[in-house]
Amino acid sequence: MDLWAPYLNSVRRYLKNAEVVFDKFHVYRYLSDAIEEVRRHEQSIADAQTGERIKGARWLWLKAWRRLRGKKRYTLEAVMKLNRRLQRAYLLKEDFEAFYACADAPEGRQFLKAWLRRCERSGLEPFRKLARRIRRWAEGILAYFTHRLPNSIAEGINNKIKVLKRRSYGFHDEGHFFLKILHTTGALPPLELVGHPLF
Repeated sequence: MDLWAPYLNSVRRYLKNAEVVFDKFHVYRYLSDAIEEVRRHEQSIADAQTGERIKGARWLWLKAWRRLRGKKRYTLEAVMKLNRRLQRAYLLKEDFEAFYACADAPEGRQFLKAWLRRCERSGLEPFRKLARRIRRWAEGILAYFTHRLPNSIAEGINNKIKVLKRRSYGFHDEGHFFLKILHTTGALPPLELVGHPLF
């Protein structure tokens, strides 16, 4: 599930024996938010020329180093030489890649503990805030190593429902909307089964 307190509270209330696995996409989203916050701050306090270079490299900060080629890699390197705080933020982001490559939960816990300590000592407030947030959600994040469950299927279904609703300009009949969702997601039973006791 997403890292959102109301979701977790609902599960804790109604599904007391469920083990929660937080989706890694949302962990990465918080990480991207932290680096973007650092970038915006550094851009705002830089001189005009440096500020423009930081602004021009905006989307590069969010990409993994291994995916950057040629001019993009050179541009990012040049900006990191100009701004050590951004360099520190980017290196913390890149190092986090190793977390989901850990073999199991104990190795993941050890890695996370060291990485969070580096965030706290980084001098970057967005990363300190991120460290506090990840500490709060650590058990659900580490549960990934037990179950290896992504949230991609649920996210894909949610996206299909949003597109359906947008294309039809809304539905006035909830029952009809529900049938359209079942049809769109492939969950509607074949016609020959309609009327069967199970349905």
